Amino acid sequence: MNSVDVKIFKCNQCDYSTNLEGKFENHMNDIHLGKSMKCDQCDYRCYQREHLENHITKTHSKLRNFNCDQSDYTSIQKNGLKMHMDNMHTEIKDHKCTQCNYTTNRDDKLKDHIKSVHLEIKNHKCNECGYRAYWKHTIKRHIDAVHLSIRNHQCDLCDLSFSRSGDLEKHIKSVHMEIKNHKCSFCDYGSYARTDLVKHIAAIHNGSKMYKCDRCDYRSNKKDRVNQHNYKVHLGIINSKCRHCDYSVNQVNLLEEHIREVHKGKRKRKNIIND
Repeated sequence: MNSVDVKIFKCNQCDYSTNLEGKFENHMNDIHLGKSMKCDQCDYRCYQREHLENHITKTHSKLRNFNCDQSDYTSIQKNGLKMHMDNMHTEIKDHKCTQCNYTTNRDDKLKDHIKSVHLEIKNHKCNECGYRAYWKHTIKRHIDAVHLSIRNHQCDLCDLSFSRSGDLEKHIKSVHMEIKNHKCSFCDYGSYARTDLVKHIAAIHNGSKMYKCDRCDYRSNKKDRVNQHNYKVHLGIINSKCRHCDYSVNQVNLLEEHIREVHKGKRKRKNIIND
C-alpha cells in the first residue's frame, strides 16, 4: 500500500492542529477573532487586526492615512475607517459636548462623556493601589498593564510594547506618523490625543479672559465655573465634593464611602456640598 503524505494544518495562535483545511478554517473563524483580514495593499492575511496594522506599518513604507470626513478619526487601514463610519456616523448625532468636539445620538452617552472626561469623576478604584477611574474596564486595563505587566503588543518600529492594541495604534500614529489631529487655538501646538491638548491649554493658556456659557448669559473669568454651571443648570449633572480633600464624585453614597475610608467616618451629610 502506497503511503500518502497528509498535510497538517497547525494553528499559530494555539496548539490546535488538523489535517482538514475546512476544520482549520472553522477553528480560526470561531476561536481567533473571526474571519481572516486582508491587507488592502498586498495579499497578506491574518486573523488579528493588530497583526494586520503592524504588517502595514512595517511592510509598506509609505503609510496611507484614511481620514474620516465627519470627525478627527484616522486609521492606517481602510477597513478600520469603514468600521468607524458604520459605528459612529450611521445615525444623526444631535447631542454635542460644549467643551470639545464629541458628539453622540444619546443623552446618557453625552453625560458619561462629560463625567469621565471633563468632570474627571472616578467611581472605580484599583484594589492594589490608589488609582481610580470612571469606567470599570479602565481599572482592568490598568491592572493588566501596571500590576501584571502584560504587554503583548510590540511596536515593529521601536522597542516599546503595550498592553492594548489601541495604545499601540495611538503610539504609531502620534510618534512614528506624527499625526496631530487636535490643534491649539491659541498657539501652534498640536497633539494626536485630545487629552494632551486639554492639559496643554490648562498649563500654558490659563489667562484671565472671560468665559461665557453658550446656552445663556452666564459669564465667569474661570472656565471651570462656566463648565460647572453648564453641567448643573443645563445638563442636570450635580457633582458632590468632599470638604476635607479634592475628591469629587457624582454619587452621594460613593462620597460617603470615601469619607468613611479616608477621613475616619467624619460627619457625612454635612461634609457634602453640591456645586
